[in-house]
Amino acid sequence: MKKGLPTRGELGAWVKESVDCWKNIARRLNVDESKIIEIQQAAESLPEMGFQMLQHWKQKEGGNATYEALYDALTDPLVARKDLAEEFCCSKGKYLLQY
Repeated sequence: MKKGLPTRGELGAWVKESVDCWKNIARRLNVDESKIIEIQQAAESLPEMGFQMLQHWKQKEGGNATYEALYDALTDPLVARKDLAEEFCCSKGKYLLQY
């Protein structure tokens, strides 16, 4: 498991791969339903919705917005994206963009 917190660049690159399940990920990350609805109404595209949700999660959770927390959300049975969890949270894969 990577140490530390995901960067803005990593989240931006990663969200393109997870647009189909951003709401389920949000719920596993304990993002309030009202915030999910707010993001959905304000954002113009699915990738932007996912990115805004992850940015909100990082701001809300601060130091607890870790790779481990994201890994747990992605591997939850309701999300079932172990492939993304391993690529993003465990390896030095294609998501190492730094902004």
